[in-house]
Amino acid sequence: MDLKLFRVIAPLATCQAALLTNNIIVIGLNGLVGYAVLGSDKSLATLPVATYIAGTAAATFPASLWMRRFGRRHGFLVGTIIGLFGALVCATALFMNSFAVLCFGTLLIGTYNAFGQYYRFAAAEMSGPERAGGAISLVLTGGIVGQSRVPK
Repeated sequence: MDLKLFRVIAPLATCQAALLTNNIIVIGLNGLVGYAVLGSDKSLATLPVATYIAGTAAATFPASLWMRRFGRRHGFLVGTIIGLFGALVCATALFMNSFAVLCFGTLLIGTYNAFGQYYRFAAAEMSGPERAGGAISLVLTGGIVGQSRVPK
C-alpha cells in the first residue's frame, strides 16, 4: 500500500474503531441507564437501545443521499456533529433524570451510526477497483481493533 492510500485508509480505520466502540458502549450501557432513569415501572428500560437502532435504520438511506449530494467527507463531518450533539443530549438527560430526553439522544447517536456505516465504502472509492477489497478489509479491521479494546 502506498503512502497516499495509507493516509486515506488509516483515518477511516480509526473512525471505524471509534464507531464500533461507540456501538458497544451505547448498547451495553443504555439499558442500565434507562433502568436508572425510569421511575418505578422499569418495563421500558431498554427503549433507549431501541431508539438507537431505530435512529440508525431511519437515517441510513438519508445519509447515503446526503453524501451523494455533498460528498463523503461532508457527510462524515455532519454525522459526527450529530453524534456529538446526541452524546451531549444523553448527558443532559442524566442530569435532568429524563428518560424521554435520553431516548432522543440515543436516536441522534443512532443517526451518527448510520453515517459511520459508510466508512468502508469511502475506502473502496478512494482506493480504486483494484485495491478496494484490501482497503475495505483494513477499515473493517479498525472496527475489530476498536471492539477488542473495550473493557469486558
